[in-house]
Amino acid sequence: MINISILSLKKIFSIFFYITSFIIFLYPFSISGLSANYSFIFFPFLFVLLSGKIKRPSENIIKIVLFFFLILLVSVFYQYELFKYIDRRL
Repeated sequence: MINISILSLKKIFSIFFYITSFIIFLYPFSISGLSANYSFIFFPFLFVLLSGKIKRPSENIIKIVLFFFLILLVSVFYQYELFKYIDRRL
């Protein structure tokens, strides 16, 4: 748990800004009736721009992402009748 009394005002503002921007990026919206809820992808870019650092994910996270990517590739070739929706699937 974070002890707020020890944190500086700048750190408190930074935490509040990150939480607020994350909530804003998760807010659902649509364009012409189609869902466009993918703005959360821009949150890491905002984090990199403001902090100036890029953190490398752990080996477990990299393995999990590769596993899910493998599932996507297998499903694309296995469910060939859904190939017409490839742009939405990716």
